[in-house]
Amino acid sequence: MRHSFATWALDAGLSIFDLSCYMGTSVEMIDRTYGHLAQGAEQSAREKLDAAYASRFGQEVATGEGGEDG
Repeated sequence: MRHSFATWALDAGLSIFDLSCYMGTSVEMIDRTYGHLAQGAEQSAREKLDAAYASRFGQEVATGEGGEDG
């Protein structure tokens, strides 16, 4: 059940950090054992950071429009 929970949690988009806290183990162990299941995590993080940046500084700056470097 532990392996199933970890697999489903990562598939649902839970971060490796949060999963390690819930499972009572280290991030390193989660990454070593289940890291291959966290594909798409980088894209998800990028989207969250882009959204936070856009809400703080405005959509135009976040998308790089207007010739400004982000």
